[in-house]
Amino acid sequence: MRTKDTVIRTGAFAILSVVAGSAGAAGFQVNTQGIKAMGSSFAGTAATAEDPTTVAYNPAGMMMLEGTQASAGLHALLTRTKYNVQARRTLIEGDEGFVPGSGRGRVDENSFVPHAYLTHRLSANAAAGLGIYVPFGNASDFPGDFVGRYHAQSSDIATVNLNPVFAFRPHEQVSLGFGAIVQFIDADISNEIDLGHNLANSIIEQQNGVSDGERDAIIGALSHDFDVENDIRGDNVAFALNLGVLWEPQDGTRLGLSYHSKVQHVIDGRARRPQTNDDAFRNRLVGTLENLGVPNPEEVTQGALGPLGAAGGDIRTVVDLPEVLNLGIAQELNSQWTVMGGATFTRWSRIDELRFEFPDGSADGGESFAQGLPELRRRDLVQPLRFRDSWRYGVGAMYELDESWAFRAGIAYDETPVRNARARTARLPDNDRILLSAGTTFRFDAFDARQSIDLAYMFVRVRSSRIDNEEAAARTRHRLEGDFRTRAHMFGVQYNHQF
Repeated sequence: MRTKDTVIRTGAFAILSVVAGSAGAAGFQVNTQGIKAMGSSFAGTAATAEDPTTVAYNPAGMMMLEGTQASAGLHALLTRTKYNVQARRTLIEGDEGFVPGSGRGRVDENSFVPHAYLTHRLSANAAAGLGIYVPFGNASDFPGDFVGRYHAQSSDIATVNLNPVFAFRPHEQVSLGFGAIVQFIDADISNEIDLGHNLANSIIEQQNGVSDGERDAIIGALSHDFDVENDIRGDNVAFALNLGVLWEPQDGTRLGLSYHSKVQHVIDGRARRPQTNDDAFRNRLVGTLENLGVPNPEEVTQGALGPLGAAGGDIRTVVDLPEVLNLGIAQELNSQWTVMGGATFTRWSRIDELRFEFPDGSADGGESFAQGLPELRRRDLVQPLRFRDSWRYGVGAMYELDESWAFRAGIAYDETPVRNARARTARLPDNDRILLSAGTTFRFDAFDARQSIDLAYMFVRVRSSRIDNEEAAARTRHRLEGDFRTRAHMFGVQYNHQF
């Protein structure tokens, strides 16, 4: 077992650490914008407008808030993923071996995600606000001997939104809101590259008619014995917008609709592969190739580890984070009871693949590569995802016990964007999930009616995830097969103050 405690990076413009992608929300969406919303499983968030977190859920809801208000909170997300998998070699014809290492274990991810909001009523018909919150992220860290290390070793992808908003009321029953989003993204992902297995495949292809024994000897000498660490890091800042409308057809009834636009990130970074610059690694590879009788072993090694081979360098990826459409309704039944419901649509189909491009634009093969070993020339690294659009549906209720206490509960069903076992990756072993939550608000009426505290708890049960995924980026075609099972506990606290 490996436990990773992810700590918040401080500062108003810092990139925040986030939960593992398969925990609090489907895909790598993160539901950590507000604690009241968490207590009702995010049901009706486009319509409830109870506190300044409406900046994120529906900026039009600021017209429901009086004076100047601030909210700040923290989510603690405790995620446990158990896995039982094996990795089978499929690249070389006749080879039926398996990747050595550990195929059973668990990964614990503990993350702490803050948020903060400020709203101010400018007049009877206008309001402004500012929010800082996390919309997307993914975190995981597998043990070093994980059999799926060629698929994924660690992931730490974080985004944070800086979101100024404005709202106005053109009609007594209708409020409109809009805002600009400045989104920061920071990504650090790693895996191992089975350079030795790609070399073994190239050597076997060039030596036509090798016997089964010769094939196995080449594989045994090279495969899994010349792994190259692949650590890709990058960041970017991009811009988007959010819109919202809130309709109150009668007292006690609110319907809301909000929209977050897509965000296109052009992430520039660097792929670090330390073994390609390690003399001991290089000499060991040359010696192994000599022992196998490969012609020109030093030249082959230079090609395999050089700029047109496995060497690192500057890298770029373009990713479109999806639009989110949120529809909600809140209905007051009487002075104590309010029920909420909602549906959230996320256009995950914008993400078909993750493509990491090297700026030199080199393609496979070519005369410039020693001995024509095409599988080792540097090229785009492509991870197919083929996401599909998804929905989340939720219902919840709130009970006002008295002037000091309010209680909430909710349930939601959240669809995964992952299509099937072949499209599922170890980096994101996602599936449909059930969210169950409860929460409370305590108002300090006896001391200061302007202050309150929100508390919430959520249990997340993710369906067991079958994986049957072929490693594609480095083209070793190791196939990871088995099951992942994820459970998560989310705790939240939020302080609210009206000035």
